[in-house]
Amino acid sequence: MLTRSSASSNEAARLAAVHRLELLDAHNEPEFDEIVQLAADICDVPISIVSLIDHDRQWYISALGVQQRECPLDRSFCQYTIQQPDMLLVPDTFANKRFATHPAVKADPAVRFYAGIPIQSPDGLPVGTLCIADLVPRQMSPLQLKALRTLAHQTNARLELRQQRLDLAAALRAAYEANDRLAASEREVRLVQQQLQAANQRLLEMATTDPLTGLVNRRAFHERLPIEFAEARRHNRPLSLLLLDIDDFKLCNDRHGHDTGDHVLSLFAQLLRDAFRLTDLVVRYGGEEFLVLLPNATEADAMALSQRVLQAMQTAPWPHGPITTSIGCASIAPTTPNGPALVTQADEALYTAKRTGKNRAIHHNRQPTSQLHLTR
Repeated sequence: MLTRSSASSNEAARLAAVHRLELLDAHNEPEFDEIVQLAADICDVPISIVSLIDHDRQWYISALGVQQRECPLDRSFCQYTIQQPDMLLVPDTFANKRFATHPAVKADPAVRFYAGIPIQSPDGLPVGTLCIADLVPRQMSPLQLKALRTLAHQTNARLELRQQRLDLAAALRAAYEANDRLAASEREVRLVQQQLQAANQRLLEMATTDPLTGLVNRRAFHERLPIEFAEARRHNRPLSLLLLDIDDFKLCNDRHGHDTGDHVLSLFAQLLRDAFRLTDLVVRYGGEEFLVLLPNATEADAMALSQRVLQAMQTAPWPHGPITTSIGCASIAPTTPNGPALVTQADEALYTAKRTGKNRAIHHNRQPTSQLHLTR
């Protein structure tokens, strides 16, 4: 049982974590603006907020659809959200006994829909929320629920990066004081700023970049996929995906060693960078498997881009003879339920490409007849 003293201690630790972020009463936090905009767009709501819960108020780090930057806790839904581990979802506040008499529900206009997810400090304490709201009741689709959770994870990552940046700044200040350099020169101040920016960038790249190839990694792809899928659905745009696997890569490693294998992976990554558009997301998905997310690309576009890759493979400077790849393609259709289903379809097409001879591209919608096969 949680005693009053332990509850008080937990709240004191939580409030300390809130204040360590140095975001209360701060303005212009652009790294959180894109979070609230995406949440509003994907969930199709007019109100979206990233906020911190202080002792007696809720402070909006970034907000869309509201004019004020804070509100008293007695008018806040989010004070309840941080008390639970997952999403607080209220499809219709009038029909919810817990919130029907809430001040925000009795107001004019009344909040009729709310969904909020706790956001955490780097040490795991609930410091605030990512929430959305509407003035009419509504239901959220599974895709919207998943996307909102993804955006909450992104918010947590930004808070962690911010805290690490603040800790680094404090350590640098302590180093100056230890060396009696309280009056740092303008040049030293610039150096500190550059080190902070570099550290911040390194942290972000470590989380989302494959160190061998420099491509984004599987984690970054799974953060981007639900967003692109939702945008394609909402605006009725095409979306395609390629899954590529280097043929007989284990044999290359066994014959020539892992250093050669790493060199082949790096060359293949560069070939993919050159073959695709700036708007495409090229991913090292794992091992010798790569993935390309193609916004605004139809089935025909996906197959044409696959052809470009297969042709580029023939002239690439491989270190020990020809290297080929098999490609599985998939494109969004009215019956495609979500982004992961698109990956599954591409994987099935890739399996067919491997099974029917390798060095070819096959589209999931056209198995096994529509295939591109290049011979040397």
